[in-house]
Amino acid sequence: MEQLTDWLNALQMTNEQIKEEREDSQPYQAVTTPVVELIYLMCSLFELPTEVRYLSVEIFDRFASLHFQDLHSKVWQEDTDLAREQWKKVEEKLREQTPLRILSCIQIASKFVLHSKALKPKEIQAYLRTEGMEYTLKMIISSEMRVWKTMKFRIYIPTVITYVDLLLEQLGVPPQSDLSSESVHERAALFMDLAYLYHHEIYKKLFYLSTGRWDPTPTERRRFRPTECDTLYRASALVALTLTFNLRDPGDVYLRLGNLTQLLPKDIQILADVINQVIMF
Repeated sequence: MEQLTDWLNALQMTNEQIKEEREDSQPYQAVTTPVVELIYLMCSLFELPTEVRYLSVEIFDRFASLHFQDLHSKVWQEDTDLAREQWKKVEEKLREQTPLRILSCIQIASKFVLHSKALKPKEIQAYLRTEGMEYTLKMIISSEMRVWKTMKFRIYIPTVITYVDLLLEQLGVPPQSDLSSESVHERAALFMDLAYLYHHEIYKKLFYLSTGRWDPTPTERRRFRPTECDTLYRASALVALTLTFNLRDPGDVYLRLGNLTQLLPKDIQILADVINQVIMF
């Protein structure tokens, strides 16, 4: 139990680092539902485990956000017709490179999770060829390096699945539930999949419940980013939803999660309810 507590404390520190880093970025703007679906599809085709899937989404989102900011600052030094024309070309190039960039992110994620069995450049090349896109191995390796350099060679390994698994380990299955431990983890995995697919809808509704308005101002959007990037908060809500789904009496699940994570039980319940409403539409 003490070891699990130490591990949770380490995850909380990583969570705070992620929130701080993403404060000046545009989190989750790049990973729309179609993009997440494409990442899931590619990971499925290569028979990669769930953790690779989630880490790939996070890596691509961070890379795309930083890459966009870098290109935007270089092109839009002045608001001119030339800059507008250049930006159109940049956007076209970004769209064209998206499949390759996603695969580079999947490749990096697979290296951390699978090590020697990671996705290889030749496998990426073969897949792209089936989609009518010709890339040399050198170009594929260069793409991976571009992702690494853009993120300054820093990857945050714990994904939401790590937080969810740890919290489930700490809480266990509620006595009023008839689910087995295996069934609980399967349900949690389904909810995690859906939470990534409908991330924008979930946090748009959460913002509405917090403010009474659907469209945030730039200042409000900036202030809301730590909430949107709070993996521990999201994981707590997913665990709460997993353990209380279809139960008339949730018991002390929210209270115990609050004690473990130092989050307000009411806040955990609000996000869990929002996730439930969005994914069960």
